[in-house]
Amino acid sequence: MLHYQIIGSGPVIVCLHGFLESSNMWKMINWRKLGLQALLIDLPGHGKSTFSPENDDPCLSYPVREILNLLKKLEIKEYHIIGHSLGGYISLEIKKSDSRCKKNILLNSNYWTDNKEKKKDRIRVADVVFKSKSLFLKQAIPSLFLNPKKNENAIHSLLDLAFNYSSESIAYYSLAMRNRNNHSKNIDSHDFIIQGKKDPALNRKLFNDCQKLYGNRLYIEEKSGHMTLYENPSFIESAISEILLD
Repeated sequence: MLHYQIIGSGPVIVCLHGFLESSNMWKMINWRKLGLQALLIDLPGHGKSTFSPENDDPCLSYPVREILNLLKKLEIKEYHIIGHSLGGYISLEIKKSDSRCKKNILLNSNYWTDNKEKKKDRIRVADVVFKSKSLFLKQAIPSLFLNPKKNENAIHSLLDLAFNYSSESIAYYSLAMRNRNNHSKNIDSHDFIIQGKKDPALNRKLFNDCQKLYGNRLYIEEKSGHMTLYENPSFIESAISEILLD
């Protein structure tokens, strides 16, 4: 069962957090000021949402199915969507399959598949979380920030959350990301990217291709890493306003 919160009123934007995060991250945005109704969703196995995949084959179709069921239950007829990292991979799948989804914003995310090295690392993560989850989290989460010392409070909050996530769900999502689809042929004028220029998770060669594909639909924050929302929330807020409201 998915846990969710609704903030504000106006056009609906579905907000999907990233790997090891929760929907609380989106509270850094002033949705009421923007005039948007934000649907903040905890992905299965994250935040307060339960984790019960129907089979053992890790894939993003599981969270996609749960989210679409929730949107049907809430009788949402039209919406935009934004996804951070893992959430962006899921939002691409949703936009591809649901005509109600209008604009899709990838935040520190991408539309391509993992290279061979990254695929191996996803398998390593899925293995190590059963052996030393705490050590993995203490190394992985701070490394996402450009300046960990400056973001100690955010890191501690994320660690407190992730310590409560099961090794099974962490491993599942690591492998699901490894198995995700390439969406380069599905990108159109309704797709946008907000990206930190110093994101360590960014494939520079593919990002150059991304710049050509997205053009002026690409928003680059010059001084942030993978956690741009934490490092410069006002930039994200301005970009969302320009994309959805201007």
